[in-house]
Amino acid sequence: MTARPPISHESFLFMRSEIERLTNELHAVTVDRDYWYMKANYTPEERAEMYHRASKGLDENGAWLWPDSVRTTR
Repeated sequence: MTARPPISHESFLFMRSEIERLTNELHAVTVDRDYWYMKANYTPEERAEMYHRASKGLDENGAWLWPDSVRTTR
């Protein structure tokens, strides 16, 4: 754990909880933005194909998304 700065324990705990809350909020906003971007720019068929490929770990061209060092399938 990192050293605590010279502030009150309550302030430290509040800031730690705010970091977690804001990180979660950023994730929610990012997911929402990505959803509406996909909905606005791609047909339902294109989105279904992209989600299908992503579930297999492939990009839009069918190439593997991750380097070989993290591949979990053979």
